[in-house]
Amino acid sequence: MPSDHARSLSNTRSLPNASKPAFTLVELLVVIGIIAVLISILLPALGRVRSQAQATVCQANLRQFGQAFIMYADANKGFLPFDGQDGEAGDPILGVSNAPISSDLRGWDTESLWFNALPKYLGSKPYNERYVEWQAGNGSIPGPGIRDVNVCPAADVAIGRPGETVEEGYFVNFGRTAASNAVVPRRTFFSYVYNSKLLDGTGLQADRGKLSKLRPAANVVIFVERRMNPGEVSIKDDAYYTSQGGQNNRITSRTVGRLKADWQRFTSRHRGGGHLLFADGHVGYFTMREVLTSSTGNQGVNSDWNQPGKMIWNIYGRAGR
Repeated sequence: MPSDHARSLSNTRSLPNASKPAFTLVELLVVIGIIAVLISILLPALGRVRSQAQATVCQANLRQFGQAFIMYADANKGFLPFDGQDGEAGDPILGVSNAPISSDLRGWDTESLWFNALPKYLGSKPYNERYVEWQAGNGSIPGPGIRDVNVCPAADVAIGRPGETVEEGYFVNFGRTAASNAVVPRRTFFSYVYNSKLLDGTGLQADRGKLSKLRPAANVVIFVERRMNPGEVSIKDDAYYTSQGGQNNRITSRTVGRLKADWQRFTSRHRGGGHLLFADGHVGYFTMREVLTSSTGNQGVNSDWNQPGKMIWNIYGRAGR
């Protein structure tokens, strides 16, 4: 029989070699390098997927506004919702005067203002009601990072031009209230706003026109995806606008917190462009250059940013700078 010593040596030889290293330093560095290369390949693709998903949500939001816009007109004898004033300190929201539907100056409370009139057709509450509830500690208002039909998921916090008021990522706009009849500030965060040229030429500001006047409906812009940050427009785009007959430094100097907009406050956050909503309810994507192009070329004060067959901003005449 083998001795205890021999058996011990035999058992030792049958055990795995415990001293063999798992990886060398070179092998570990190679693995790390491969992972880094894979990440560098995948990240841009993931970024593009995320960007496309945000653009899709943005288009869906605007389509909902289109449906609400048409439903509102159908329920109000064809009349369009009121666009209101700019909402800046020098042009506060006053309301509607001598309008077919409303005849008061209740400012923020005015029911026919687009941000109060359309939400009921979107399954939401008027902005005025939401704001009052939010002030009392209930509910929420559209804001940066909030999932809301008023908010583009690609939009960052609000950043204003010098002189504009911004609070905690929100623009601050001004308007009267029914309770005090005084101009009061309110936080707003609307990524989509009324076309500021749509009701030009209607005579009285309150004579809002009718849906039937928006012809051809597939070309008439009713809502604009507005930039939330001056940095969304480049110096090159500003120079291009000037080459089309626009005023020098016009685009880069525009305030961005107004509650209505045209091509001069259009966004570029989606691959250098953004979305427009048309009167027939469809949504189109356009680059910044496309909306800054005058159909008449550089004719100075006579340049026209209506583009027949593509986008009509002012149905009553020239869309001037």
